Amino acid sequence: MVITIDELKVKKPQERKISVDNNDDFTAVLELHQGRTFVERKYDGYGIIVDTRDDVQLYSLSKSRWNPACVPELQQDLDNLPRGVYIGEIVGKETHPGFTHQEEFGAVTARNLVQPNERIQQLAAEHPLEIRVYDVLELEGRVLAHTPREYVRSILEETVHYDSILPVEQRDVQRAEQLQELTRRCFAAGKEGFVVKNPQARYSSSATEVRGERNDDWLKIKRAVTFDLAVVGLYQTEARQRQGWPCSNALLCTYNDESGLFETMVKLTIPSRAVAEEMYEKVRKNISEKINDTVVTYTERIPAGKVPLLYVVNPLQNAPVIEVGAMQVTAPQDSWHSCGRTYGQVHSLRHPVFARFREKLPVEATTTRQIVEYVGNEINL
Repeated sequence: MVITIDELKVKKPQERKISVDNNDDFTAVLELHQGRTFVERKYDGYGIIVDTRDDVQLYSLSKSRWNPACVPELQQDLDNLPRGVYIGEIVGKETHPGFTHQEEFGAVTARNLVQPNERIQQLAAEHPLEIRVYDVLELEGRVLAHTPREYVRSILEETVHYDSILPVEQRDVQRAEQLQELTRRCFAAGKEGFVVKNPQARYSSSATEVRGERNDDWLKIKRAVTFDLAVVGLYQTEARQRQGWPCSNALLCTYNDESGLFETMVKLTIPSRAVAEEMYEKVRKNISEKINDTVVTYTERIPAGKVPLLYVVNPLQNAPVIEVGAMQVTAPQDSWHSCGRTYGQVHSLRHPVFARFREKLPVEATTTRQIVEYVGNEINL
């Protein structure tokens, strides 16, 4: 059997929500894995496929080709890797104590992985990348995708030990209390989270191809943060309008308790028609096409496609408050939002998700100060 990149189906973990204070949740995970699980750190970067069977080939998990010349700091280690197919994560390399997951992600997003440019050498020196490998699917002509996870990990530890290409960090856990404590530490340290894997599970159950099935053998436990944000504007797309939705997206704000104004933070995709209808009903009597910029701080120029269709009139009294989950609070360099601008750094949310409506007054929404303090605490951990 020969693994072809085009036909390879990359295995992805199943998401599982866990309450960090509920020991039963952790017991249930261990039971799914027959009383023992491998806990792997979840890095914050881009998934990568490394194929070294002929010359070095790099791919995203969606099979887009990446140029090895874009990662000159990895070139020697890539050339030294044994012939094989590896799956992992390309991330920012830790360069100082207190290195945060924002820096880990920022280093890789700053890099053009398709076309080298004049900044490549500077970025490689100032923001170096590394590859953390979590699977070897083929090694020196032998397919390992059908062998137990525990065996593959032992091969990985024997084979991959370079300066900038390393195995993912892993712990062998057999007690629910241990898994719970690891989760607490991970979240408290502001880490991205981790994946738990059944040591006896195989990457692919098919004997004729490599198809990574999404199931309970791999579970993703990720750090999720939630904030209560005020709805100050609504959007509508042609597709949702044809489907009968009253709105498609919402503009959400924090409340600046120093200025008494709302500050825009994120444009949220509304997840269902039922949520869209409830949200519209809450503001139906208090919406207008006129911008509400006397009580909402907007940037000087909102990009095309980001301008709401409708605005909540007098949002200090009428804005609904919703709970929103997200992977993390971001600090984009070029943002059209205003949250945190008066503190010197604008903030938004990465992968925002609607959670529920909150019975709160608009001025009881998460404050800008709380966002700034939250980010500061993460950086200082």
